[in-house]
Amino acid sequence: MFEVNVNIAYDPTMGALFHNTIPPVVPVPSPSVEMIATQMWTYGYYLNQNKLTKKVLHKNFYIVLDGHDIGAMIPDITPAQMANAYYAVMWPFSSRKIIFKTSKVKMEKVFVGCSQVFAPPFPMMTCGDPVSALIAFPLINKLNTVIVGITLKDVFVGLLQASMLMALDFVFDKIGKPIDRFAKKIAKKAAEKVMKKVGRKVVKEVAKEAAEEAAEKVTKRAMAKAAASEALGKLLPTSPAKVMKTGLAGAAGLATTSLEGNPTYKVSTGGGPLGGEVGYTWGGDKPGWKAQGNVLGWQRDTDGKGANWGDPL
Repeated sequence: MFEVNVNIAYDPTMGALFHNTIPPVVPVPSPSVEMIATQMWTYGYYLNQNKLTKKVLHKNFYIVLDGHDIGAMIPDITPAQMANAYYAVMWPFSSRKIIFKTSKVKMEKVFVGCSQVFAPPFPMMTCGDPVSALIAFPLINKLNTVIVGITLKDVFVGLLQASMLMALDFVFDKIGKPIDRFAKKIAKKAAEKVMKKVGRKVVKEVAKEAAEEAAEKVTKRAMAKAAASEALGKLLPTSPAKVMKTGLAGAAGLATTSLEGNPTYKVSTGGGPLGGEVGYTWGGDKPGWKAQGNVLGWQRDTDGKGANWGDPL
């Protein structure tokens, strides 16, 4: 059995992987840096993606449970192409999820979620293109003094679940837009193959549980990608000249970055050398993209200044 310090709402997390970049017209994966986000994140909280205790507290903060996802609007940055139009897709549908759990400790009738960077490492699953991966970690949970035990079976369950989710990501990336009614069928077949190969009852139960969760994720991913594709089609310019102008305006807005996060973090961009700023406002009276700039004759001016998300709960 391994010891893991619990994660609490205020703990910051960080990761890195690959994400698509646009332009070019055909997206290509590029290394990305996933900015710091606390376990309790404004958009994940309101979308019910955060799974946290409600009454059991440590250091006066909620404790992370099994199934926890930091959720939407985690700002991933692609350094090789800062002015990346694909931010419009990857930020609203971001994910940084707890994969490992302890089967020995429940809080409020739910198993406690486990993740840590120190040995032995138990990473979180983070979103990426073409597949998600176990490559995100909490940064300071070792300072928490509540410790739970995680067994070898728990580790196996987490690795099996992560492997199936990565395999499904790869399959649906290859075939394009997935059709929702086939998602459960594919996940079920993958689970059955694992069960036949290993042949033990405990693994059958594990595979079934992982398959059901994988099927649910694939269904949500299909809906999200369909919505994102439609939104991206409206956002992208229609000519090379407009692509250049929009990209330069984006670079102007990303010249400086200040970082905060929930409950004290938020991200804002603006004040670049080209005199422009870009951002996305979630909620409020006027949600949506807001931009201001004058680059190569392209000009757009909307209410508000820069971007503001992650307001404290």
